[in-house]
Amino acid sequence: MRNQFNYRLNIIHSITKDSDKHRHTLEISYYIKYCMPDISLLDITENIAKSIFEKYQNVYLNDIEIFKDDTSIENIAEILFKELSDEIKPLNAVLYQLDVAETPLRVYSIIRPAEIEI
Repeated sequence: MRNQFNYRLNIIHSITKDSDKHRHTLEISYYIKYCMPDISLLDITENIAKSIFEKYQNVYLNDIEIFKDDTSIENIAEILFKELSDEIKPLNAVLYQLDVAETPLRVYSIIRPAEIEI
C-alpha cells in the first residue's frame, strides 16, 4: 500500500545572522509505502508527521540547534526526511519520497527507491 500525504508548514528564518527574519509557507508532500495494507495506519502516520512538523510551525528556525547553521529548504527537507523516516519504522513503513516546495517552481525532493525492504 502506498500513500501520499500533504502538509503546509509556516516557517520563519534568516539566511545569515545579519539578514532579516522572513516567513515562508512550505508545501510538503510525503510518500509512504506500507508493508501491510492497513487503513488504520493512515491516521497514525498523519499524526506522527503532524507532531514532527508542528515543532517547527511558526518558529524561528535559526533558534533551533539542528537548524542554527543551515535553514535552507534543502536542509529542512533532509532533517524532516530523517525524522519522519525514523518515526514510521515501527509501523513497518518506509518514507520513499519527500518534496518541500518554497514556491511551485522551487521544489526540493528526496527520493529513495520504494522497493527497499521494510
